[in-house]
Amino acid sequence: MNASHTSHHLPIPVMRLAQVSYTTPVGIPLLHAVSADFYPGEWVAVVGRNGSGKSTLAKLLQGLLQPTSGTVQLNSAQGRGLILPNPDHQYIGLTVEDDIFFGLEQLELPLAVMEERIEEALQLMGLQTKRQVSPQQLSGGEKQRLAIASVLAMKPAVIIMDDAASMLDAASRQQLQRLMSDLQEHGHTVIQLTHNLDEALSADRVLILHEGELIDLGAPMSLAQHTSLLHQAGIRPPFMLRLHVELVDEAVCPELRSTLHIDEMAEQLCTFITSK
Repeated sequence: MNASHTSHHLPIPVMRLAQVSYTTPVGIPLLHAVSADFYPGEWVAVVGRNGSGKSTLAKLLQGLLQPTSGTVQLNSAQGRGLILPNPDHQYIGLTVEDDIFFGLEQLELPLAVMEERIEEALQLMGLQTKRQVSPQQLSGGEKQRLAIASVLAMKPAVIIMDDAASMLDAASRQQLQRLMSDLQEHGHTVIQLTHNLDEALSADRVLILHEGELIDLGAPMSLAQHTSLLHQAGIRPPFMLRLHVELVDEAVCPELRSTLHIDEMAEQLCTFITSK
């Protein structure tokens, strides 16, 4: 199954998967001839249940794994950055500042530029007061914000988030959603891999990883047309979609239009109630 766009008016993709397959060293096939294009400034959510191969796909996108067949092409000199689900596997510096500095040092930037980027990343992730703190002394959420800050400071063209919200509390999850939107507005391509479809509703496109294939479902608003596929893939539909199905199936409000926005749902319900 192909997750590439077909329009002739789109820009050159910043990253392309072409017929990528991957089999583990012990012979377990995880991905089968996957193709997908990711465009500059695009936010794409890849959704799959736990064990579907999301982390394998993330490592292929980052270049940490090589495909068994097919190609992973990056069309940007700015590179790519990967944020792992467990931040304990990502930090290496003795202090928060050192951890961000380490990645920048690999880019061989002038010291003044590195210091400016460190300050910007610390402010963006709310870690200014933790500059000289050891990463080991941070909370789980703070460690994840440090991992994100270290990647953001390098200003990669593509930012790959592999279940990056998995160790965050509700407030930090909302902050991460806003951050991905901000990154997109600043021209970054965001590839968000998650098992939670509710976290993918702000993306431009939703791809489903199922049985080794990557299936492009288009914009989140089209999810209502793919509920059977979501169930087959073991993915729980978004809350608003489940609510809509419940209200319609139970004949509570049979004329209710499907929506992913709670304010639109509330308006429809108010209209329905007042008309009775």
